[in-house]
Amino acid sequence: MAARLFSVVTATYNCGAKIASTVRSVLAQDRSLFDYLVVDGGSTDETLAVLETFGDAITVVSERDRGVFDALNKGITRSTGTYLYFLGAGDTVRLGAFSRLAPLLPDDDHALVYGDAFCVRTGRIHNGRFTAGDLAIGNLCHQAAFYSRALFERFGRYDLRYPIAADWVFNLMCFSDPRVSVKYVDEVIADYEGGGLSETSADAALARDWPALVRERLGKKDYLRYRVYLLRCRLNRLKRTVLGAVASLR
Repeated sequence: MAARLFSVVTATYNCGAKIASTVRSVLAQDRSLFDYLVVDGGSTDETLAVLETFGDAITVVSERDRGVFDALNKGITRSTGTYLYFLGAGDTVRLGAFSRLAPLLPDDDHALVYGDAFCVRTGRIHNGRFTAGDLAIGNLCHQAAFYSRALFERFGRYDLRYPIAADWVFNLMCFSDPRVSVKYVDEVIADYEGGGLSETSADAALARDWPALVRERLGKKDYLRYRVYLLRCRLNRLKRTVLGAVASLR
């Protein structure tokens, strides 16, 4: 069988019944456009039983891994699509999204195409158009990003030194490389739960390395912008602390 345009990869581990809505949203797309691989980390709850109900419409691999990005790396290796799309368990792709996106993909071999995603928890749409400088202070929603396979051949797989934010480092490499075609499409691709690992946990390795990565990949101007952003964040935290202390004295 010829490779499909998209390979969808979902990493799971004890996701319970919520994986069903994710799988259904993918299978509701035009099936001639994609194949679907679920990489499970050896779930011990009902995740695998739920996945079995979809039969051969999806491919499931279940084995121990070193975290979500190790699972996604396995998915990249095992899949064959021209573009890789990573959808989290509990997130859903919007009906017809693949069909609407397909004619908008660039001809370039090295391309990153992204749109927007709706956060169910906050009721807000993220993120709009990004520049490389914007990426220094905020990441793309992976639920709205499509990566040509050639990018992973150029830059390698997700770096497991960053267990929570390896996609942010990868995105930085893509945005800062002039050989990569980065394209924004004004389309809400998916609905995501919010409150996931990247929002609730800090990546200590990223915090340590990020300033140097920004300076190396983006240059002095965006690095200074990043430092100003950090200073403003600290001042705002200090302001909130002072105001809270004053309010407690009243």
